Amino acid sequence: MTSLNETPRGMRVAIAFLGRRNAGKSSVLNALVGYDLAIVSDVPGTTTDPVSKNVEISPLGPCMVIDTAGIDDEGELGEKRRGKTREVLKDADVGLIIVGDGRWTSFEEEILAGLQAKSRPVIVVVNKIDKCSGKEVIKAVRERGLDYAAVSAVTGEGIAALKENIRGLKNITGLESPSLLAGLIGAGDLVLLVTPIDAGAPKGRLILPQVQTIRDILDNQALALVVKGTELKGALSKLTEPPALVIADSQIVQEAAATVPESIPLTTFSTVFSRFKGDLTQLVTGVKTIDVLEEGDKVLIAEACTHHA
Repeated sequence: MTSLNETPRGMRVAIAFLGRRNAGKSSVLNALVGYDLAIVSDVPGTTTDPVSKNVEISPLGPCMVIDTAGIDDEGELGEKRRGKTREVLKDADVGLIIVGDGRWTSFEEEILAGLQAKSRPVIVVVNKIDKCSGKEVIKAVRERGLDYAAVSAVTGEGIAALKENIRGLKNITGLESPSLLAGLIGAGDLVLLVTPIDAGAPKGRLILPQVQTIRDILDNQALALVVKGTELKGALSKLTEPPALVIADSQIVQEAAATVPESIPLTTFSTVFSRFKGDLTQLVTGVKTIDVLEEGDKVLIAEACTHHA
């Protein structure tokens, strides 16, 4: 079961393990996470479909690792598996091209071209250096100006350096988790959070979006004040300065709007996360279409919500 406090996908770095069959993709994955997460076998084609797992990798933090089938898989079924592997490229934040026999082939070129076409950072992992030097592939990688790490998934040699390479890419490409409230608050600002505590609220804790918002406020060196809807008016009256922002639960936003002065920005947790994870500008553009609706037009109202699943 997924933890209620688990880091969401949008705040994880997705690392795809790509390469030919028996290059050691699953073995490198296991060495990177520090335990046997993926099935390892000498039989070519053990991994048949992309497998994604949420993990914590020190010192990288929350990640999603994606193990893939060999890009050189054969036959009609193999072509379907290769298609699945290619689809992974659009979901990956970082692509690791695993080479296990010291050779740089057209298959590695295909993976590289796919990652570069989507502007994904690439690290070539020269695996099995306990068995071969990998000089040929290292030469090819250097000629292409790519980052690489020489490792042995069996002995663990080079794995720490690989982690540092990934962390360096993460910093360079801005893959670190962006701020929920970027551009809305600054250091020292006070943010007032309004949450309903009723029969429908979980016992003994706040829901995840509220927890994430509080953490983001603290990460921005700002101040968070959390109150129930019934205490909002009293809280505002006790403040010597107005808050920089008020964030209310959607259930009580109308009540909050009636209480919060118009001079104070007011939004909802849902809107904050729509801005963070979705295309809020496009959604607002869609709302404006309401003004030009004509009689007989059809409007789709859909909600993706676990409460109504």
